[in-house]
Amino acid sequence: MAYRGACNGNGNGSTSNSWAPSLTEFPKPDDTLAVLTIDPGKDVITELSKFSKACGALYTEKATGTVSCATLHDPRHRTSHRFNGSYIIVNIYGSLHGENGANIEDGLWVLLGNKAGDAFWGKASKPLTAETPVKVWIVR
Repeated sequence: MAYRGACNGNGNGSTSNSWAPSLTEFPKPDDTLAVLTIDPGKDVITELSKFSKACGALYTEKATGTVSCATLHDPRHRTSHRFNGSYIIVNIYGSLHGENGANIEDGLWVLLGNKAGDAFWGKASKPLTAETPVKVWIVR
């Protein structure tokens, strides 16, 4: 992890995000605290949690990179989908402290895409394994 200023895929391909929080609920880009680079093979959620505890970061603003394994929770249906393969991170955003002071996984939203053009939304759950270096913009 650097600081800078056995899953199976079965997603339904739905791109509806009416249940996801709006990006406008989060801080503006000029509040950037750091850009965190997470090395391949590391769990993105674990690394974000460590950084948040060490530096007092509050939110992720955006992210880039690819993951090889992801678990996304759909709070509408109380289901989780696991994805194995190469998925592009379209965005990771939300609270690093979870909702109401809960676990980081309760506040972190992920949007993934694949080469076929499908998009998958959900709250992040472990594992969210970096396939390539994953860069995450952190804000206070």
